[in-house]
Amino acid sequence: MKKILLIFSAIMLYSNLAFSAVENLSTGDVYLFGESNNNNLTVQDNQETLALDEFDIQNNTQSSATATTDRFQIGIALTTGKREYKEMAKFEFMPLFDIKYKQFYLDKTVAGIYIIQNEEIKVSLVGEYNMASYDASKLPSPYNIIMNNRDNEIHGGFGITFTPITDNNIEFNLRLTRDFVGKSNGFKTYIEAIRTIPYTQSIILKPKVLYTFMNRDYINYYYGVTSSEAAKDTDVTAYSAQTSGYKFGFGFDLDYQISRTFTIKSFNKIEWHSNEITESPITEDLSIEIGGGFVLSL
Repeated sequence: MKKILLIFSAIMLYSNLAFSAVENLSTGDVYLFGESNNNNLTVQDNQETLALDEFDIQNNTQSSATATTDRFQIGIALTTGKREYKEMAKFEFMPLFDIKYKQFYLDKTVAGIYIIQNEEIKVSLVGEYNMASYDASKLPSPYNIIMNNRDNEIHGGFGITFTPITDNNIEFNLRLTRDFVGKSNGFKTYIEAIRTIPYTQSIILKPKVLYTFMNRDYINYYYGVTSSEAAKDTDVTAYSAQTSGYKFGFGFDLDYQISRTFTIKSFNKIEWHSNEITESPITEDLSIEIGGGFVLSL
């Protein structure tokens, strides 16, 4: 048995030495050993192939590194459409931010700091400027007189991003936040599934599936009618949801890169609302958003 092991070890050692010697051979060495010019060309071709393979590996590594490098994009967009409130159209300007610096990121109205990062999962602490306010004077009568305005909120919580190794063009986002300024004292859970489709070198398509869960406090603040508001008109009945509710819908974004520094963006979505929202006298069954703008890459 010992002899067999010694023989096997000797064979492996010899093979390694031979392989190392072959690796270190140059085209000149092959020519000196009496090989033909055709063989010399074959070796050169092999070396060129190896060089191309190394180039591809470097490119892949560079592309992967570029995907995680710092970036700074700012812009502005105009959004219009149909809000979740009756007779209330949406027409507003909003800033567009896509900034990443080391562990910090800012995406539109959501800022975060990554606390866990690996190839598939990222976990971050997040803060969100929740743009859900409305001007009550734009509601239908008599609610435009008796209702109070609802304000934007500052939310805090954490987010999780999952990108499968098998397909990095798919991304799942989960964000759990709650009100920290005492407006609604509510919380919401936002879930998003995005598919990135490189249509051409300059056009990227992003279909989405969207789901937002909201607890009762959140719904009652933004979609409810308080008893004090209803008391101002005898024909109005107060409304408050008894359970949590949700929105569910689809989105479609498009990025058109004009140059390295200038990109045009389009984003659209439609969402349906659960009964806890639609049973309010001031809300609609669905909401639609259509928007467009541009960003500058600095």
